[in-house]
Amino acid sequence: SADPRLGPVPAVPRLAAEGARLAGVLALVDRSERFAELAARIEAREATNVVDATAGARAFAWAAIVARLGRTVLVVAASEARARRWRAELSGWLGEDRVLTFPEREPMPFEASSPSHASVHQRLHALWRIRGGADRDAVAIVAPLRALLQHTIRPEDLADRARVVAAGTKLPWRETAL
Repeated sequence: SADPRLGPVPAVPRLAAEGARLAGVLALVDRSERFAELAARIEAREATNVVDATAGARAFAWAAIVARLGRTVLVVAASEARARRWRAELSGWLGEDRVLTFPEREPMPFEASSPSHASVHQRLHALWRIRGGADRDAVAIVAPLRALLQHTIRPEDLADRARVVAAGTKLPWRETAL
């Protein structure tokens, strides 16, 4: 509580999660010659190595590629723990909605248990966004290396089986149940 002798305590504005993002700083890359070189190499589809940069600087560069160039990037992490850290760093720059996770399937291939619904959903959602389904905005996808080595649905099968359902949509039962 406030001390009455000091008067009322001024209200401290609270930043909403959306307003606390660092996205505004990403506009500074437009003035960077180094970023212009990186962007040109990416646009030309040239092999590009980002070395001698801290993880924070790399996160800034990947976020700038997504936000300023409109390119989807895949960040491959050495482990699940490192993937969580990359996701947190990129979300700070881009916001939660523009960073997707492509997690490992929890059980190993020959284990009796099945993967969680959450990990299956995250994997399918990331694959759908890569194909350009639903939302066309560029995103950052973070995946541990082991997740990329695990079997998943073929892109053609995903496109054939995916359905976008909105209110009032009528779907034939036989097509939907397959």
